[in-house]
Amino acid sequence: MEQSKSKPLYLGLGIICFGLLLTIIFSGTFDAIEQGVTTAEYHLRGESRIDSSIVILYLSGDDIASLGGIPVKRSYYALIFDVLRNLGARAVGIDIAFTEPDVEHPEYDDILSTVVGKSGNVVLSCYFRSLKEGGTTAGPVPLRCTYPMFPGAPFQASSRPDLPFSKLLNSTASLGHTTMPDPAEIPLFIKAQGTLVPAFSFEVLRVALGVPRSDVKISGDAARIQWAGSDIEFPVSSNGTIRPNFAGGNNSLHLISTVDFLKAYDALQSGGRPSMPIERLKGKIVLLGIISEGRSSFVATPFSPQFPSIGIHATILHNALHGNFLRQLPTFAGYALSFVIALVCALLMQWKRLIGGLLGSLSLLALLVVASMVGFAFGAFIIPVARPVFSSLLVTVGLLIYHFRLAQGQVASLRKEKEQIHTLLAEKEARLRALEQDLTSLQKGHHEERAAALLEEIRAYKTEITRLRARADDLQPHSAPDEQKAGREEFNGILFDSRGPMREIVSFVRKVSDNDATVLVLGESGTGKEMVARAIHQHSRRRSKPFVAVNCGALTETLLESELFGHERGAFTGAVREKAGRFELADQGTIFLDEIAETSEAFQVKLLRVLQDGTFERVGGSRTMKVAVRVIAATNRDLRLAVQQKRFREDLYYRLNVLTIQLPPLRDRSTDIPLLIEYFIEQESPGTKTSSIAMEILRRYQWKGNVRELQSVLKRAALLVRADGRDMVRLKDLPAEILAESADLIDIEEQIVESLRGKKFSRNAISETADELGGFNRGTVAEYLRGYCFKTFVEMKWDVAATVALIAASPEPDTRERVLKKLIEYLGNAVEVVDTALPAEQVGMNAKPKYKNLPQRYHAYLDDVIGSFYRGKWKLDAENSRTIPSDDHPIP
Repeated sequence: MEQSKSKPLYLGLGIICFGLLLTIIFSGTFDAIEQGVTTAEYHLRGESRIDSSIVILYLSGDDIASLGGIPVKRSYYALIFDVLRNLGARAVGIDIAFTEPDVEHPEYDDILSTVVGKSGNVVLSCYFRSLKEGGTTAGPVPLRCTYPMFPGAPFQASSRPDLPFSKLLNSTASLGHTTMPDPAEIPLFIKAQGTLVPAFSFEVLRVALGVPRSDVKISGDAARIQWAGSDIEFPVSSNGTIRPNFAGGNNSLHLISTVDFLKAYDALQSGGRPSMPIERLKGKIVLLGIISEGRSSFVATPFSPQFPSIGIHATILHNALHGNFLRQLPTFAGYALSFVIALVCALLMQWKRLIGGLLGSLSLLALLVVASMVGFAFGAFIIPVARPVFSSLLVTVGLLIYHFRLAQGQVASLRKEKEQIHTLLAEKEARLRALEQDLTSLQKGHHEERAAALLEEIRAYKTEITRLRARADDLQPHSAPDEQKAGREEFNGILFDSRGPMREIVSFVRKVSDNDATVLVLGESGTGKEMVARAIHQHSRRRSKPFVAVNCGALTETLLESELFGHERGAFTGAVREKAGRFELADQGTIFLDEIAETSEAFQVKLLRVLQDGTFERVGGSRTMKVAVRVIAATNRDLRLAVQQKRFREDLYYRLNVLTIQLPPLRDRSTDIPLLIEYFIEQESPGTKTSSIAMEILRRYQWKGNVRELQSVLKRAALLVRADGRDMVRLKDLPAEILAESADLIDIEEQIVESLRGKKFSRNAISETADELGGFNRGTVAEYLRGYCFKTFVEMKWDVAATVALIAASPEPDTRERVLKKLIEYLGNAVEVVDTALPAEQVGMNAKPKYKNLPQRYHAYLDDVIGSFYRGKWKLDAENSRTIPSDDHPIP
């Protein structure tokens, strides 16, 4: 049993592992999907602008042409740096390679180097051609431009940097690499010659902040620039990279044409009006580079397919200043998240209601997607989506298929078992009819001994048939008739059938709720007295005030007095502090005194005083307290008898008995029992049905413990059903004492037919039978009679006379005439929709309403009645109350 229960979970774990293995094998595909998800999240978040303290001076193709073409004279660069120094730029980073000295104009190199050195805030760039160790080098990186290596550094290694020419390199404030194999992941440091070469943007920021290298702390998970009492953090991934968080496309950058900038400066120097407010560059971080098709590199970003590479450096600076670098879970944590979410989906798919599990799984995945979007938009955090969603959908669909096939197997097994039982039942019934015919012949021939033996055999067959019918009904789920569905009502948690005795109770509760009169609720244990009390409170003016329930029979007199009236400190041993009683707690509300008949006479005197004027004293106290409480009392005893026997005060009885509600026991609420069964089963095991025979046995049981006992029995049955992986409560799920009491329960059909025979099928026989059997309504009895007529008509091979004789079981002409009229009425109603000009399938569709409310066991017989009429095996002569066979000869 446990193995069967855990099998779906083990299967789910296997599917999860398989799904995760697929995500590892096809990691490239899932990474691409994840990148697509991130791009979508970028667009959902929207664009913004780079921090205004970061400015890009760029050389476009037109700028280069106006400056004399490629290569641009280095004296121009010197001029730009000098102007920026004069304007008070905080730091200048140049993303242009000066790898070789200018052999034609060495004086320009000297000017450039001098200006760079004089500025003291210019950061040059270098480039690593390959992120692989080994090979030749273009020269060592100056130690003053690097950081010390540390054990376990996660950064990539290389040994081939393209450096600026030596004189310029020696004059620069610092150096940073511009290597970016993937614009989404930029190496923060690169290992080279036993040192760490920083990223270009990292060094530009450090120089701009004026932080010495000694105040830079590098670890395996982050690099921190300690500045102004706080840290500017660059989070490092497991492969030593940082993830830029793009603010937007090209429009997000603060771009200034270098030529326009120089013209504006010239105008400012000559006293003219500059074309742009270049004085605003004071205190800015300025990046200088080329943005020109064919002369500089462009990369694809979520917002732009042609984003200038210098914009990546600006983005990193922006992220550092605002602390919004993209972060994501480590690879292992991402797979762990996928496993956990898929496992939760697998557990959800263990629910009894698969639709609930499916909706739960889909809701969980939707929540993951929403969390990913929110985390990205507001926390710059990437929550992986592709792998968890794939693994979760795989396990959800896999378990859905498993449960579907399992259900198919169970249905097929039940169908096969039902077919076997019905086949055996048909054989037994045929044999029984033959024996009954033999018995009739023997009785006519006065063969008493043989007849007695045959009668005993007939009884044995009837017992076996009853057992088989019970087995068949145990495989057939109960279907509530329309009257039951229409009559279902609920009042403040009280479930009842509008045709049953609880209707008057509920009506009375509605009438008495909205006043303050004392109510006495009488009824056996377990009939729901407290529920009625709560319903009265909830529909009164006091509904917003407390409802306090006290079981008077569960406490001794001393404890009960203290519980109801409270006590003062030191009133008795253990009373270490004062305590408010239940009457105080219920002030302005309702107090429910259950089992009021179990109290002593001395206590009843004190209770009477409270009921009369609402006053009392705490135990051990002298101060009189007054409350305004509505009292509802309840008992399962006969209070009148208790008064007569001097065990209950008469004056208290009359004080309590202002309004009386007598609750019926469950055995007198037979129409409510199916509703309660469905409700309790749904609470314990959603989607579980009850077999028709189990429903009938539960409906007929006497229920000495009333609703409380019924709930306990159904809780046990639901547990057994879940443990077996079934979806229907059957006889084996019911306690032995209930089955023992119902052991002699004969077939419902036989009960109904025998009762109707006893009443000679009179006009009121159906209603009287329903009342006699208890719990049946007139419609149910009529449907069983209709089905029995169809069944007998088929078994008698369309012979009306034989059918009437077998159903009536009486030689009286009046009885047979009544049965004949009913038979012809039922047959006429069944075949009135049959049109032989239509296809058989259409006739079947038209006849569907004829099966409504007909017990399932008779559906096959109705099929035969309609099918045989359609094929012309018999005709109906309703006017003469007879049927005619296909050869047009009347049946005698």
